[in-house]
Amino acid sequence: NKYITREAEILRIPLANVVLQVKAIFPKSDAQELLSEAIEKPSRQSVQAGINTLRGAKALDSKGNLTRLGAALAGLPLSLYAGKLLLYGVTFRCLGPALTLAAATCVREPWVFEEDREERQKARRALLDIFPQGLSDHLTFVRAFDTWRDVCSGRIRYRGLVSGSAYATSVYLSERILRQITKIRRQLLNSLQRQRLLLEPEIGERQTTHRSSDNYHRDRDK
Repeated sequence: NKYITREAEILRIPLANVVLQVKAIFPKSDAQELLSEAIEKPSRQSVQAGINTLRGAKALDSKGNLTRLGAALAGLPLSLYAGKLLLYGVTFRCLGPALTLAAATCVREPWVFEEDREERQKARRALLDIFPQGLSDHLTFVRAFDTWRDVCSGRIRYRGLVSGSAYATSVYLSERILRQITKIRRQLLNSLQRQRLLLEPEIGERQTTHRSSDNYHRDRDK
């Protein structure tokens, strides 16, 4: 059959973010009652699971009302836990890495590996040679992203490479995806500023790059 029908998205996805937006727009509403009026109404169990998730994340209180954290999360164009990650970044003054990782959840996988198993293993061995062992996958990506930005800006040269695209290729990253992440980071920073979630207007710009890797890069142009 060339006409393929798909189940409505609201019936296929976890509903925590849907319930969060409902409570942000209609604070006094009952999420169960309101969503039961949808054209494609989700099951009560799915809505309750979303409510329970929000309570566990402290976005809703015991009475089902939006908390201050919940209101902040509702104003971010992110999934629930990516939003919490970003707010933790603000709280603990590590906004740069948090922006990068939160933005990365909105795009396709940035690493580009061959389908062949042997080639993938070869690429991973090469990455272990480039980046310090002991870093998680997330911190490895943050390190790679920051290095790419520095190469693009001319701040550093990496192993003789002078272009961002050459660096991205050398570490198995898609530059197209990296540019998308850069754009989303700016959008997220603007969202934080609009909600006045940054203590100082300039704090976001100061922290949008993770600089703890400076010593690591200092002697890489060899």
